[in-house]
Amino acid sequence: MAYIGHFFAMVFSAGGLLTCLIVGGVCALLGSIVSKEHRAHNACAAGAYGVGIALLLILFGAGGSYSATPIVCLNVLVLIAAITAIVRFFPFLRALRLQPQIRAQRIAQEQYIHDHMPSVMFSRAVQRFQIVPAIPGEPEFRGYRMVASDGEGLPDPLYEQARHYQLSKARNEHRLFGNPGVGLKSSDFGDIHIHSGLFGEQMLAKIIASSGLNVVSFWSLYGKDTHGNRTDADIDAVIVGVGRNGQPYAWFVDAKNYKGGSDTAYVNIADDTLARISISEHAFVSGSDGRADVRMSTNMITQCRHWRPLLERYGIMSDWLVCMVPTGKSGTPRLQDVTWPGGVPAMPPEALLERIGALDLADPANIPAGIISLFAQDLKPGNA
Repeated sequence: MAYIGHFFAMVFSAGGLLTCLIVGGVCALLGSIVSKEHRAHNACAAGAYGVGIALLLILFGAGGSYSATPIVCLNVLVLIAAITAIVRFFPFLRALRLQPQIRAQRIAQEQYIHDHMPSVMFSRAVQRFQIVPAIPGEPEFRGYRMVASDGEGLPDPLYEQARHYQLSKARNEHRLFGNPGVGLKSSDFGDIHIHSGLFGEQMLAKIIASSGLNVVSFWSLYGKDTHGNRTDADIDAVIVGVGRNGQPYAWFVDAKNYKGGSDTAYVNIADDTLARISISEHAFVSGSDGRADVRMSTNMITQCRHWRPLLERYGIMSDWLVCMVPTGKSGTPRLQDVTWPGGVPAMPPEALLERIGALDLADPANIPAGIISLFAQDLKPGNA
């Protein structure tokens, strides 16, 4: 016990603190100059390493005044540990310097595996749609034929019914709040993607508003962080209704305007990746980036978790989903048991309307004013 007490006394003495400061500072300085990337992190890691060396040296010094055999043996081990730590410091610095490269290589390897190693989901998609291998020299996706566009599709009845609907009618009847797609204007997407997303959200809003369902809808809302505060994350739409028993419901919908019509199928080839397939061509279909796969965002499942406490406080039963929207006369892409990360289901508008219509909803006038205010207050700027 005296040995331990002596050690702590030396650590917190002026000399001990100065030793830790000098050794730790020198190591931190060396850590900060080994690489231009992550300098603060490297300095902290190297500084902590240096403080560890200093503590070993102080521990060795504390044992120098004792002649008892156990302490002498322990002191020898401490000295060996200190020397080893000093010798290993420079390989440690080298590891810090190479860390960004190692991380980049690992990411590249993971991407290569993701792009070239067929998953079970990928193999099932190939078999289900009888996709043929690519001929050498022709466009291909993971060794299979890829075309630039799908075949002719059939018009979607909901699209034909809703495309001339005026959203101002639903807005004047207080069944629609906000402006579909306004949240995209502050996003990092390019103009083409913003225009496409805007058109998709507007079409979904028209389909919902013209459906005759007893709901009100809110468009372009803020997301939530883990504490329930606003973030720039975008919620495309929240559709709200109340059952005849007074139970409030909310459907959180992410609208997707993806390439293709009714001849196009989207399937999961990984938990976070879709593939675009032409049913008639038995081939993958390339997008604007020349690829047939589409990476999916985790935004919906993340927002589901962040909104849950607030929704529970108001007694709202929620449903989170992705809706593939028809935006042309070629119809809506087919979805083959597609889910977004976290198990969020994806569906066409027809399935969404059936999902909502399956509940016995009361007139929207019965929706509590507090719930209307709850969502209206989170509409993004530019909304009405």
